Amino acid sequence: MAALAAQPGAPVANYASVGAWDGLHLIGQMIAATGGQRDGAKALAAAKGLQWESPRGPVKVDPATRHLVQNVYLRQVERAPGGALVNKELQSFGPQPDHGQGQ
Repeated sequence: MAALAAQPGAPVANYASVGAWDGLHLIGQMIAATGGQRDGAKALAAAKGLQWESPRGPVKVDPATRHLVQNVYLRQVERAPGGALVNKELQSFGPQPDHGQGQ
């Protein structure tokens, strides 16, 4: 996140930018696993169970559903020094499956 904050205008990570970061990371890992060759089975196998440190925290691909498993946080909006509003983490509920998908 430090690299993002160092950009002109000091942009803040949001749902879209973090989703894009994770998607590109996953695609990069799949390309690396296939050596850049078209091999869907090998690419999919590389994605199943993949884990990494995302701007949103630790995430992994559930090998059964292929959905992200990620920490869910309870946060409170506070005013930081300088006046900016920030999310202060109060509690982490740990890794959670995608609750929007039927299991």
